[in-house]
Amino acid sequence: MALKNDFDFIASLADEFFRGTHVKHILGAIDESAMTGWEKWLQIEFASFLGTHKGVRAWWRESKYELDQRVLDSRKTCAVDFLIHEKWKQSHLALELKQANSPNGCIKGMLRDKKKISTIKYAKFDIRSVWCLGVHREEEPSEIRRLTNYHADKMRTAIKPALLVTKSIGKTGYAYTVF
Repeated sequence: MALKNDFDFIASLADEFFRGTHVKHILGAIDESAMTGWEKWLQIEFASFLGTHKGVRAWWRESKYELDQRVLDSRKTCAVDFLIHEKWKQSHLALELKQANSPNGCIKGMLRDKKKISTIKYAKFDIRSVWCLGVHREEEPSEIRRLTNYHADKMRTAIKPALLVTKSIGKTGYAYTVF
């Protein structure tokens, strides 16, 4: 039940964020001018949103963690995009943001990020649950589920269907996915 509550909280943050007129306006401009590489803009806007959200006690960007070298021997540390401390909770939620025009590329990147965080040293792990938020070209939710299942199987990880949501972002041509 706690995992479902965490998912509902992150999904509600995403829903509220992407309902904002300003965000939809900028995404429309990005679409019209075929801009790429706007993930940092997304992170800045989301950070600003978190800073004023009544359900968020605190948040941090790019929090560094040591990786378990027994699991992954290529890097010693990783940075988590966002740590979110929900009001009235004792631990943090990790959130990785990903942006790619291709839904396929976005889903793969989200799953890689989720897998990366799973290699954090357990002794250093103060994260209650790990979530990914991806923004990509609009696609049918059934196709997003298919892509997620396909890539999760290839990466030997699991995503619970009840803990995945994909929604269109107004008339921008983009959608977001949370899992």
